[in-house]
Amino acid sequence: MSEDGTSMTITFENGQTATVNFPDPVHGQDGAVGNGIESIVFDDETGELVITMTNDVVYRFDLVVKDGAVEDSKLVDVDGKYFFKALRIGAFDMANFEYTDDFQIASVTVNSVEDGEVYPEIALKHSFENGKIAYTEALAYATRPNIYYDYRWVYFNSDFLYSEVTFTESMIQYSSNEDAVVVVDINNSRNYYKVYYLNGIPYSDAVVSAPSSENHGYSYSVKKSPTDVWNYYYLLTIGDLDYYLLETKYLDIRTIEKGDILEADYLYREYDGDNVSKVYSSDDKGGEYNEYIKMSYTGSNISKIEEYTKQNGSFVKSNGDLSFNYDANDKLESVLSNEGGVESDSILRVVYDANLNPVEIWAYQEASFEYSGSYDEITGEISYGYNMVREAGFRKVIMMEYYDDMKNFFGPTINAIIPELDNLELTRAPKRAFILDDNSSIKFEYKEFNKGGYPEAVQLMLSEEGDGYVLYEALMDYKVKK
Repeated sequence: MSEDGTSMTITFENGQTATVNFPDPVHGQDGAVGNGIESIVFDDETGELVITMTNDVVYRFDLVVKDGAVEDSKLVDVDGKYFFKALRIGAFDMANFEYTDDFQIASVTVNSVEDGEVYPEIALKHSFENGKIAYTEALAYATRPNIYYDYRWVYFNSDFLYSEVTFTESMIQYSSNEDAVVVVDINNSRNYYKVYYLNGIPYSDAVVSAPSSENHGYSYSVKKSPTDVWNYYYLLTIGDLDYYLLETKYLDIRTIEKGDILEADYLYREYDGDNVSKVYSSDDKGGEYNEYIKMSYTGSNISKIEEYTKQNGSFVKSNGDLSFNYDANDKLESVLSNEGGVESDSILRVVYDANLNPVEIWAYQEASFEYSGSYDEITGEISYGYNMVREAGFRKVIMMEYYDDMKNFFGPTINAIIPELDNLELTRAPKRAFILDDNSSIKFEYKEFNKGGYPEAVQLMLSEEGDGYVLYEALMDYKVKK
């Protein structure tokens, strides 16, 4: 025992020693008297150390002794790898994880809570062939009853235009050179006319008329089929007829109950040996696709990604591609975008610390625009439009900090969900993350560690745009891979 009673030294037959620090209750906190130790039992075959206190509290340690030193269970896996089984916020599981027998992710479900009941909101489901992910099904669920539909705008824009000629009568006609409906309503203005630019629908379908007594001056809808409704917009009255423009088509109208599937997308993978060589997506299971990406490798590292699109029934390679560079530790260092065989600037760069954790992520960002007014001091003219507020450029976008004495608790689960991210795998637990675009941040504080050294609670301190903090607590339940 140490002189202050806060640690114990184990001496082995070969003369090597290892030191174990006792938990805080052994020696007291904030000046409190610590509990006494009733017994200490160490099994040198299994590495289990059991400390029983005088208040009957038992502390168990699974120790790995290497070169005379005990490796910390918070830093290495001494009781197998722990995979998330459930993530709870408040009283409910907000995420659930299911695994295959060899601990590949079978499904991840993100839940929402409505009126005290838990319902799935989003789910990812992997299907496997020969031990590899063949395709991923992405599902979105309805969280409440509602009416859902697709829609199409029949006209995509409209303009009020001034005429030098004063109109003497109302009229409606088709402008073939602009594919537009021209409307003159002298009851509203004798010098202005309105132009509705059509969105590919024939004029004969776009404009209809009806006797003024039926729907005079009101928009109305027509049910074209059990699932399709067309909505007509009132234009003007000429004589005894009201004229209407087909404004919107509501298509595939359906009533959705809580828990029904809203959307389903499918992401397919093809392999060359152990490496994913081709990825494509489809709206339907086993359905057609019009583009895919091809992945090339150097060893197990992705070296190039190329995009192919379908043109006239055949797939044609796009002009550009992405190339990937790695450092001496096989960590992803940069991604370059190449056009026409000419290498351009980096679009992504990652900087690592001594423990091979990413601490800075740089990325190319497009220019940003905002709709605002501008003033010409010479002419005195005020105009409105989209003005650039930030130029395009290569910038630092994320910064990370880590706990030096804690392993990456999320690693096994993340790698099981997306195996292709192993080149970005962390070796330490994240402590803080900073998003530089808007000065947002998140701090992780891990609590209630189990015997495998994994936390069963984490407090998340979130700050949005640097404006104060919101504190959340998440509770984790694990499945253990021995």
